[in-house]
Order: sequence, then structure tokens, then C-alpha cells
Amino acid sequence: MNEDVQKALQELVAYYAQAKDLVLKAEEADPSLRSNIAIVKEFRDCNDHVMRALGETFVPSRKIDNYVLLQIDKAKGHVLRAGCDAIDGLAISSKIKTYEAMKGISNGAIAAVYPQYYTDAYEFASIGDRIAGHRGKKDVGHPTLENLTEYANEAKKVSDIAKGVLTRVPHMVEWDRKNRRQMIFERIFLVILVGLAIGIGNAITQKILNPSKTAPSVQTPNVTPPAQAPGQTKSTKP
Repeated sequence: MNEDVQKALQELVAYYAQAKDLVLKAEEADPSLRSNIAIVKEFRDCNDHVMRALGETFVPSRKIDNYVLLQIDKAKGHVLRAGCDAIDGLAISSKIKTYEAMKGISNGAIAAVYPQYYTDAYEFASIGDRIAGHRGKKDVGHPTLENLTEYANEAKKVSDIAKGVLTRVPHMVEWDRKNRRQMIFERIFLVILVGLAIGIGNAITQKILNPSKTAPSVQTPNVTPPAQAPGQTKSTKP
């Protein structure tokens, strides 16, 4: 095995270690990625090219010049794609979890508990766009470890923002719950207050529109007639 082949294999091992670490982190964040067919296929194709390179190394057939290096280079490309697929899966999973968790959270709760949410959400979307852009521009034929590292850094930012959002969600839910209870009490008090105001207003209006027409009664003092003398009879008219 010549020096160039050894160097190429060392680079492939470094690629694989980086990609495998990304895949494990993605699977930890979202267990459904363990059955991601795209990732499995990339690792399978990588293994196929490695076996071809090793076969040509131990049993040379002189197919073409640099056949072994070409196979190793293709294997590196598939490893890179496996890492990219893991990052894509992690980014998508983080987005879904974040958006699902934030459903129903009021703007008041966000402002009170997580005022920088909209700034983080913008960065979250921007990172997703950058990941998609890197993914589209990736050249499988000329991969580099720096490309994969850049992917990994972007994926970590997505994961960190998602964790920050998810850790604050219970506090925002609790804020909304307390705020709704307070609003209910305020509405009940308002209904009672409005009812009292309407009742008092109606009473005052009736008093103004329908004043009492009965004059106050005047009591005549009781006068006792003078007593008659004995033997005196009351005169009668003829």
C-alpha cells in the first residue's frame, strides 16, 4: 500500500468519524432518523467503494490508473452525504419540534418569558436556509472535511436554539394559564360592575321620568267640642 493510498484512507477515517458523530447526535435528537434510508444508503455505498479499493489493493487487476484512490475518493463523498443527510434530518426535526411546541403560545407570554424569541426564530430560519444552500452546492466528487465541519457547526446552532425554545415553553404555558385565570376574574368583575351600573342608572332614570304625583297629606288637628251645661239641651231649628 503506497503512501498516497494510506493518506487517502486516513482522510476517509476522519470523514467517517465526523459523519458518524453527526448521525448519532441526530438520532439522539430524533430516534426516527435511525431508520433514515438516505443515511443508510450513503454508508452502504461508502462501504462498497472501500471494498473495491481494498480488493484492488490486495488483488491488483490493473483496471485503470489510480483506481484505488478513485474508489476512496468516492467513498469520502458518500460519507460526506451521510453527514449532510443527518444534519438535514436534525434541522428539520428541530424545526418541527419547535414550531409544534410554540403552537398556542400567546404573544404576551413570549414577551414576558422569552423576549428574544423572534430574533432567535429569524436566526433559526436563516441557518436552515444556509444548510439547504450548502447541501445544494455540495460536490460529491470533491468533498472536504471543512465542508462537513461547517455543516456540523450550523447543525449545532439549530439544535442549541431549539433546546433554548423548548426549555422555555413550560414557563410560557404557565404564564398563559395564570393570565387566562386573571382575565376570567377580571371579566366576572366587569360583568358585575356593569350590572350594578345599569341597575343604578335605570333607577335614577325612572325617578327622573316618573316623579310622584301624590301631594303630601295635611293632618287636621282634632278639636274637642265644648261641653254642655247640666240641663241645657241642644237647640234645634224649627
